[in-house]
Amino acid sequence: MSNKVASKGTKLQLSVASVYTDIGGVSKIDYPDREVEHWDATDLDSDEREDGELTGLVTPGMISGELFYDPDDELHQELEDLLATPTYRDWRIRKGTRVVTVNGSLKKFQPSSAVGDGMKATFEIKCRTKPVISTVA
Repeated sequence: MSNKVASKGTKLQLSVASVYTDIGGVSKIDYPDREVEHWDATDLDSDEREDGELTGLVTPGMISGELFYDPDDELHQELEDLLATPTYRDWRIRKGTRVVTVNGSLKKFQPSSAVGDGMKATFEIKCRTKPVISTVA
């Protein structure tokens, strides 16, 4: 039987000058939505559609989530800058000693304001590499 594991302590990190730095205020992280690709193998002799053949490829997916946005926060400003000057960066999701590392680019960073709520922003990081799952000390 599996254990229930609390989300508390999960961090989204961005590599800044080769040091993984926590992005503050993150309230939700959706891990990379990897997907095994298939191709349609239906031919003229098929009795029914045969679209379940593996290609051998896995799409790296996307990381998405939400954070409490502080326009004066240095790392939040860096995220804004990544939209102005898109580039690939190293990203990491860390929970204790377990880490998921990808290389990817910020695809979306959308701040919002609502009555009775703090400023928030949603984000999407398009993965360029398949996630590497490992442990660190």
